[in-house]
Amino acid sequence: MIEILLGAPLWAWLVLAGLIVLGGLQTMPRRMPLAAILILPAAMTALSLYSVSVSFADHVASFGAWGSGAVAALMLNGLVLRSPGGVRYDADAKRFELAGSFVPLALMLTIFATRFAMIATAQVNPAAAASAGFMLATSAALGFLAGLFASRALVIVAALRPVTVPA
Repeated sequence: MIEILLGAPLWAWLVLAGLIVLGGLQTMPRRMPLAAILILPAAMTALSLYSVSVSFADHVASFGAWGSGAVAALMLNGLVLRSPGGVRYDADAKRFELAGSFVPLALMLTIFATRFAMIATAQVNPAAAASAGFMLATSAALGFLAGLFASRALVIVAALRPVTVPA
C-alpha cells in the first residue's frame, strides 16, 4: 500500500491539495453568484465522466452504470435530502447565501479517492480492474457522486423561485 502512495505522481498530490483547499472554502458561509454555483458541479461531473471514459471506454455498460448512479443521486437528494438547506437568494445583489458545509469537501475527496483506487487497482491487479463488477461499481459510484453535486446545485438554484403561500 505504501508503495502505491509513494509511487503516485506529484500532480496527483497537487490535485488533492487543491481539492482540500476548494472544499475547505465550502465549509464557511458564503455569498455566490449563479455562475459560481454551477462551476463546481460541472467540473466534478466532467472529472467523473472523464474517469469512466478513460478507464472503461470499451464498455458501454459503464456509462449506463454512471447514468444510473447519477439519476439515483438526483432523486435521493431532490426528493429526500434536499441538501443544502437554508439557501436564500438576494435578488438585489444577485447572490445566493449559503451556509457552510463539509458535504462538498467529502464529495470531492470521495471522487478523488475513487479515481485513485481505480488507477491503483489497474496497476496492482489489472484483471480485477477489468472485471465487470469493478467497472460497474466504480462507474455507478462516480455517477452517484456527480449526481449529488448536480442535485445540490439544483436545490440552490431552486431558491430563485418565489415562495408562494396558499391563500
